[in-house]
Amino acid sequence: MVPDIPPIGTAEDPTLGFHTRFTDAIEWVNVRVGEFVAYWAVLSVFAYYYEVIARFAFNSPTNWVHESMFLMYGMQYMLAGAYAYHADQHVRVDVIYVKFSARGRAIADIFTSLFFFIFVLTLLWTGSKFALDAIGNSEVSFTEWGVQYWPVKLMIPIGAALLALQGLARLIKDIVFVMQPRSPSRLAA
Repeated sequence: MVPDIPPIGTAEDPTLGFHTRFTDAIEWVNVRVGEFVAYWAVLSVFAYYYEVIARFAFNSPTNWVHESMFLMYGMQYMLAGAYAYHADQHVRVDVIYVKFSARGRAIADIFTSLFFFIFVLTLLWTGSKFALDAIGNSEVSFTEWGVQYWPVKLMIPIGAALLALQGLARLIKDIVFVMQPRSPSRLAA
């Protein structure tokens, strides 16, 4: 029998149910991108299945399967970050956060958003430089396949931009949540 363990640390965001037109537009894009790249994992199943059959049944291993899946998962990771942040499934140190009220969590999120934006904007800046360098130098992989790296490296600033937009949406929702007048039903939260 599986014990009933409460999902502490997930869905702790007090603004998950809040909506504005601007934040809904950002979240719509991030959800669609996250759902799209989630299907890439299905592609990898077929690609690795092909690799196993080619290697063991026909003694003809490929290099391109491993390299393409490695690159695809890197792009998937970058593009799915905003979706994870939207769904409140990112990593957080919950030792103190879970003890706060909903209002306290929103205030903590507003305060820590400064650090979030420093990280994301740095990622956006450096990722843009990496992508432009890869495009300018026609950077290719070191294997005999020689795949172009610019599409992969371009996903770094795109993913950072999506994450920054999601962070902005989250910050707006946190501010709206904190600025709301406290009703008797919210005082218990």
